[in-house]
Amino acid sequence: MAMTIAWPELRSDLVAAAGRFASVVGALDPDEPVRGSDWSVGQTVAHVVTTFDRWVSMAEGAAFDIGRGPEFATRMAEINRREIEAAGRCGAGEETAAAARWLAVATDPDASMHLYGLADVDCSFAEASGVLLGELLMHGYDVARSIRAPWPITAREAIAVAEGLLPLLPLVYDGSATGGRSFDIDLRLRGRGSGIDFHCEPSALTISDGSPDRAAVHISADPAPWLLVGYGRRSQWRAAATGTVVAWGRKPWLALRFGRLLVPA
Repeated sequence: MAMTIAWPELRSDLVAAAGRFASVVGALDPDEPVRGSDWSVGQTVAHVVTTFDRWVSMAEGAAFDIGRGPEFATRMAEINRREIEAAGRCGAGEETAAAARWLAVATDPDASMHLYGLADVDCSFAEASGVLLGELLMHGYDVARSIRAPWPITAREAIAVAEGLLPLLPLVYDGSATGGRSFDIDLRLRGRGSGIDFHCEPSALTISDGSPDRAAVHISADPAPWLLVGYGRRSQWRAAATGTVVAWGRKPWLALRFGRLLVPA
């Protein structure tokens, strides 16, 4: 699936988010805990910096010992732990430098790379940039929330992150949560030109553009709240109560199962 956010806008948003992240963490004690996280501010910075460098390595052909489904989360937690320990304390400005290293590699947004070195899982450099934008936005949100600072996320940024994550989702898909059934979830992010069809089977997840009539559930969502729900930063009940996420169709309760189909990583 092609990204609907133009590359110059995505690139600009990535650079701006790196600068915002650096600003919010720069005035804080690196040892200060981050609300809702097991990491300190310094560890959070180290995680973001090493994540960018991991994706640079992937773009250059590196492979990682990673699993699929529930195993992916276990392996990813171990990778994060090792990388953070190896990085030590990262100073202010290293986030923007890491973003610059990535953009120096991602000169062609349409070029493709193997995710974690897996030959059957590809994504474009533009999609990878969407994933990395999500790292900056979500961890910046965590730090900003800890000090009660504003951290706005635009619809364009959220759509870019959601689209960037699509190639990664089959890796974290847990088909056991389908209850042995096959069904389609139609996700319509408000402001995106078309819906996204998640065809869920016990054995695989297939993602394509469009809103199928056969979908068991249709979901309409404001992009930023949807992103916060998807990353576990906001309750799906709050989103439903405020109308930022609305579900309907033959089986609207499947909207609540969506999160269980994807293993948090």
